[in-house]
Amino acid sequence: MILTKSQGERLTAVLHAARPEWATASIAKILQTANQNEGLPAIDFNHALRAAIAYATACTPEGNFVKQTPGFIAEPSRFWEITTPPEAPQPERPRCQEHHWEPIPCRVCQDEINLGDRTPEMLNKRKPGLPLPPEQVALKAQRARQAIRQAQTIGQADNATSEAEHRSGTANTP
Repeated sequence: MILTKSQGERLTAVLHAARPEWATASIAKILQTANQNEGLPAIDFNHALRAAIAYATACTPEGNFVKQTPGFIAEPSRFWEITTPPEAPQPERPRCQEHHWEPIPCRVCQDEINLGDRTPEMLNKRKPGLPLPPEQVALKAQRARQAIRQAQTIGQADNATSEAEHRSGTANTP
């Protein structure tokens, strides 16, 4: 799950409230880094809240905190597993416009940025002039066929009206 700015701020505040010794800047940086990679292993924001609180407040039998830093909160762990809602559907992650098989953030785009073949502003976006992915080609073709059928239907109706007017002698002739 990729957090919005507001969600990131709220999750940072919740974690800092649970563990005041964890600096908000550190928590925010960890969440930003997660967003720039795969995101959090959460189903939705509520799941992210539950897992983050479980991570921050987990204690040993002696009552000591298990986690001393927020450093690994974004990593897949038992905290994400035990807080997953039962029968939770896995949400479809948005896909890169150009590399449609890659979820956002697109690793292929990121590699191209690192190589200097793509500007950072074009992350997850289609380069101008490239061919469309097959799904988009099929969708555009389907829309074109529908428009042609609609035009043909209108044209047939116009022709039928013109023929009827011509037979009845009511056609407009110059």
